[in-house]
Order: sequence, then C-alpha cells, then structure tokens
Amino acid sequence: MVETSAADRLSQAYADMQGGREEKAREAFERLAREGDLQAEFYLAWMDENGWAGPKDETCAAERYRVLADNGNDLASYHLASLRFRQGDAERALPYFLRASNSGNASATYWASAIYGGAGGFPANLELEHSYLVRASKLGHMFARRDLARQRMQNAKGLSQWILAAFAYWYVKAAGMVFVARNVNDLRVR
Repeated sequence: MVETSAADRLSQAYADMQGGREEKAREAFERLAREGDLQAEFYLAWMDENGWAGPKDETCAAERYRVLADNGNDLASYHLASLRFRQGDAERALPYFLRASNSGNASATYWASAIYGGAGGFPANLELEHSYLVRASKLGHMFARRDLARQRMQNAKGLSQWILAAFAYWYVKAAGMVFVARNVNDLRVR
C-alpha cells in the first residue's frame, strides 16, 4: 500500500471541499490538523466561518484564525480581521488588517484605510486613511484605485483638472468592473 503525503492529502481534502464533499473534507482536514498541518487548520476555520459540514460557528472560526495569525499566518490575520469587521468590531479588526497589510495584502490595506476613514465607528484619521489608500492602490486593489480617482475628481481645481480626474475615475471604475468579473475570488476585489 502506497502512503500518500500530507500535501497530497491536503490537496485532496481541498478538492473535496470545493467539490461539495464538505463532510469528507472536514474529516481529512481534522486529521491533518491533529498532525500539525497549519493549512488544514486554516481550512477548518474557513469551513467553520461559512458553516460547511456543520453549523456556522464564527466564534470557533475566529479562535482558529487568531491562533494561526498569532503564529505568523498573515492570511489568517486578514480573515480574522474581516470576520471581526463584519461583526461590527472595527477596533479589534484593525490590528489584524494592519498585520496582513504589512505582508502586502492589498485588501487588508484597503480595509485599514476604510477603518482609519471612520468605517465601523472608528475615530477617523484622514492622514492614515489616505496613506493606506495610496498603498492599497499601489498593491493593485481596485476599490482603492477607484477611491483615489474619485478624490482627485472631488479635489480638482478648475474644469480641466476635473475633466481629467473624471476620465481617470471612469476608466478605473470600468477597468475595475472587468477585473472583478474575471477575478471574483481575488482578495483585491474585496
């Protein structure tokens, strides 16, 4: 009997999850997690968050993400921050968005700018909002590019500047819609 590697078992479990065989995937991820596979633990958190192969359990998902994030998993930091932000806790989301942002996560950088802009009731800091918005745009985040173009349009001095800014805004907006349509699961469109 040929023994399969942990990587092969992880790939098969992921394929099972994507193929709608969530119970089978969960069993495999749980076995792998008990063996110390951190990616399997991440997928279990994702399954808990979405209610796949069991009840939706955001508390369990958050704890799994937190443990992973606190051990250096920047994608888990992003997911934990997103979960906390959706739950209305911008203050607890921000440090994890910032951690993921420091690793180059464009979406985390965008949402850090939104929180610094006052989203979720967080006290606004317009300087930090703009700084993170510019950084998210440089990282390729479509909404950040759109928002910066809108700001240029709103701050235009004179008709010619406004026309150029408006053209840039609509161009970025159209390009963003095409990008989103082609890349629905890309983190830069969240």
